[in-house]
Amino acid sequence: MNKRISSFFLSSCIIIAFFGSSLAPASLILNDKQLLVGADIPTWYIGDEWTYTADPVSFSGDSGSFSGVIENFKNKVIGIKEIVHNDKEFDVYEIEITGDLSGEFSFEELSGDIVGEIYGSSYRRVSDLAEVKTDISSTGVATIIFIDRDYELVYNSTFSPPMEVFDFPLNVGEQWEISTNSESSGYYILENLMEENLSEEYLLNAIVQCTEKQIIEVPAGSFESYNVNYGSNSIWYSPEVGNMVKSVVDEDNENSTFSAVITLDSFHRNDQPITISVDITPQEAIIFSELTISGQAINTETGDPIVDGNVFIGIPAIDDGWTTVTDGNGNYLKTIEAPLIFDDTPSNEEFGSVGVIVECRLGSLSGYHLGTLVIIADYPPEPPVITGQTKGNVGVSYIYTFTANDQDGDDLYINIMWGDGTEDMWIGPYGSNGTITQPHAWTEEGTYTIMAKVVDSHGAESDFGTLSVTMPKTRGSFSKFNFINYPFLLKILSIFFR
Repeated sequence: MNKRISSFFLSSCIIIAFFGSSLAPASLILNDKQLLVGADIPTWYIGDEWTYTADPVSFSGDSGSFSGVIENFKNKVIGIKEIVHNDKEFDVYEIEITGDLSGEFSFEELSGDIVGEIYGSSYRRVSDLAEVKTDISSTGVATIIFIDRDYELVYNSTFSPPMEVFDFPLNVGEQWEISTNSESSGYYILENLMEENLSEEYLLNAIVQCTEKQIIEVPAGSFESYNVNYGSNSIWYSPEVGNMVKSVVDEDNENSTFSAVITLDSFHRNDQPITISVDITPQEAIIFSELTISGQAINTETGDPIVDGNVFIGIPAIDDGWTTVTDGNGNYLKTIEAPLIFDDTPSNEEFGSVGVIVECRLGSLSGYHLGTLVIIADYPPEPPVITGQTKGNVGVSYIYTFTANDQDGDDLYINIMWGDGTEDMWIGPYGSNGTITQPHAWTEEGTYTIMAKVVDSHGAESDFGTLSVTMPKTRGSFSKFNFINYPFLLKILSIFFR
């Protein structure tokens, strides 16, 4: 067996397999003041499907090259099942993968054509669409020197933890990290020429960023999409489609290059028997603060509210859940304490962003919907620093400056107390590390303590900042008689009080 031929076919087939594991849903091909204004996690349902074309697909390496297309590349949700992965139980979407491969290849002095089918399954965690496992196969015919030879590829990959490519909700400017260990196995057989075992293990660590929102035109239509980038790879995710609409891949290393353009040809989304909405308030919650999960359930066919429907609210990331029922208008509401959550895609000041699944059942009818809960650490602002006159005269207005900083960068509100019984002042919002100036005059002699604290936009309060001031003198009272009889005194006073 020619090892260079073997290496070429191995590389080409792994690329084909990688398409299968990367297009459902919208995965990157890799070798945050209104809260949550971006794209929330989509809710998929059995029968949902997306069909793509990858054209062109090209690969070149030391052993040879390949150029071709993958057509009718369909990803269809065929079921929801509970699995155990890394000793954890959770629900996954089962995605059926099919497609048609064709192209030309060359290696050494030889060249030929390849035609085949791609088929398999991918399993995505329902709560965040993270890829858990993908099993991909391809069979077909490779024609070499006018001789047709059958080939068979089997390639299985597993990710620990599951590979969460998108850190929902997607917001322009957000950046997150992917870190997962990939284990793969399988084999490749080319009739009468080669037989290869496929297995590898590697750690994938990448920084991903959502850079902008664009209108993207593809054969399926025009869609407002979020552009997500890793290195030279770009992918556009559409909330309307609930998946990617386009991906441009351009991988280059010292041994090989790989490029592809993948576009959406068509898609179909199925309705559920019960349509249920999910509203998480606040959508960005501080650890252990109070939040509400609410919405409405209606009969999709009739439009009538689901009355006395059983509602289950689950957060798979913490393996916890709550129950409630819908009222006469189909509405439900549950108040819970925001849990401490860490996820696998660290991002900015987030502790975690995880999916909340709300399911409603009534008789034979059921429906579910997802929303994203973001848990943040809200550190209290630093006490404000107060500067200004510390000794002065009664009745004279002095300017005082208040400066405060919040390490989370939240907007701030400042509360000022002058210590003389006058009404407290609230000023804001203003930016972190901003400066506020305020005048004040005291009407009586004495020593006063100015006190001020700041509260950030999430309600976290600072300690008090203080400044002691003394008003030891009272402005004199001079009669008209004094000024008439002592004009020099008027002159002296006018200079003194200028």
